[in-house]
Amino acid sequence: MHWTFRQAKRAVIFVIGSTVVLVGIAMMVLPGPAVIVIPAGLAILATEFVWARRLLKRFKQTATDMYNHVVGNNKTAEDVPREASPSETAQPSSTAVESPERITRKNAMPTHPSQSSIPAEGGDIP
Repeated sequence: MHWTFRQAKRAVIFVIGSTVVLVGIAMMVLPGPAVIVIPAGLAILATEFVWARRLLKRFKQTATDMYNHVVGNNKTAEDVPREASPSETAQPSSTAVESPERITRKNAMPTHPSQSSIPAEGGDIP
């Protein structure tokens, strides 16, 4: 049987992720942080398998609901607003930056005497 790189990678991830999940399940009876190890194994599996991604999402949702119940927020994961992605929060800037050309023209000396705010020679100066 000829394996491609992708198939071999999926097999390795499946073995490693499954092993971590099984160790986490064993830690439910044995001493150890099963609550941390099981989601870690699911996260490893979720890099390649959609079913693991869904299971991890459900696990996170249940954990959030349990936390809110204990803390007293009485909110479910559906009630909590999701964080907006950077593309959704990007707003056009209200302060436009002027180009250096425009700044130079605005600050430049007038080229015609009628544009000047200084009176011409021989004008109103006593």
